[in-house]
Amino acid sequence: MVNGAHISLARMGVVASFPFLLGIGSNLIGGFLSDHLVERYGMRKAYRWVTCTCLAAAAALFVVLGLVHGLVPVVTTFTLCFGVMDLMLPAAWAMCLNLGGNFGGTATAVMNTAGNLGGLLCTVVFGYVIRATGNYNLPLFGIAAVVLVSATLFSQVDCTRGLRE
Repeated sequence: MVNGAHISLARMGVVASFPFLLGIGSNLIGGFLSDHLVERYGMRKAYRWVTCTCLAAAAALFVVLGLVHGLVPVVTTFTLCFGVMDLMLPAAWAMCLNLGGNFGGTATAVMNTAGNLGGLLCTVVFGYVIRATGNYNLPLFGIAAVVLVSATLFSQVDCTRGLRE
């Protein structure tokens, strides 16, 4: 954001906390929302709906992030993007625990490892794309595509499978 959106390091010190602050609230709201939807529609539908909707919305926000300019639009879009992604985390972890059944810890460890490897790969690819193109927004469109693929994959997960074993 310092180079791509031309935000000073001093301002980044303040605005970098915004996504994390929204993430706290988003995780709490996501947990309550997921619990409410599970009671109303069942686990499979509720968790699929929360994860798919949030990931699709985050993908759209990544595209918007690559198109907006200026401090307020960039910071606002960036914060909303990560807030929406954090909204789906309680449902994603619950799906993983349910799928794992008695091995829920192992299942969540696999999901966490995959997420960390994806984050590492994304960071490296992001840097190479910027170096090759000079475009700080182009990698955001790639991230949007990957997040949209994630939404599609989550739409296929039957998290009640682990409960039958």
